[in-house]
Amino acid sequence: MQPSAGVSALRAFAVSLVCAACTPEAISVLAAPNSAEGANDSPLRVNVDATSVHLPLRAAGERVVFVDLDDAVRRAVDVDLAPSRELLRRRGGHPLDLLVELVAARAEQTDGRLVVYLTARATLRERAGAYVGQTHARAATAGPSAPEHGVAVVRQAADALGAKVADFVAASLPP
Repeated sequence: MQPSAGVSALRAFAVSLVCAACTPEAISVLAAPNSAEGANDSPLRVNVDATSVHLPLRAAGERVVFVDLDDAVRRAVDVDLAPSRELLRRRGGHPLDLLVELVAARAEQTDGRLVVYLTARATLRERAGAYVGQTHARAATAGPSAPEHGVAVVRQAADALGAKVADFVAASLPP
């Protein structure tokens, strides 16, 4: 027995409501553009690879997903590397490439708080290919879980990771 057109329309409407409730809201974690980003002719270029993590970042049970995490990490690293770039320019050092690989990104909802964990592997090489050094960096931040605050929590994790990677680069540069 075929359902009537009215029943079919009602089912389609109910399914669309359920699907709409399941669709996550995407929120960018990028701050306003800054001028500290490195240029292609910079003595120190940064590339972020996020293929090892599941993006966009979503806390279990939440309807919000955080997008542009990889770009936020790159910007944080670029900002924190500004003094190192200037040091390389003045010293005339070899141009360098920094690969920051996000190897873990996780968000949890706990007691009304969003907890964000990020882990990265950073590899520094001369553009000619010579290996300079490698390190791992980890960052964990927590704060209120409301979407407008969640962005700040994710950005704080990206900024903390950027600072740790920048410290590694500064320590790896020749005196």
